[in-house]
Amino acid sequence: MVIIPYSFNEGIPARENIITYERTELITTSSEEFTELYNKAPLWQYTCKGVTEIKNNELLDR
Repeated sequence: MVIIPYSFNEGIPARENIITYERTELITTSSEEFTELYNKAPLWQYTCKGVTEIKNNELLDR
């Protein structure tokens, strides 16, 4: 999973270059689709919370 924090938090589309070592499928979602997934799949909320905590800890360690 790749999240671009500025884009994610501000709702601004991001332009990123992603290099993979294996064959990869890129799936993107709109803000509305993300919100729908978040509300329909309770486990997704834990994933988002975990990613947020990891990122916050990285920022604090700087």
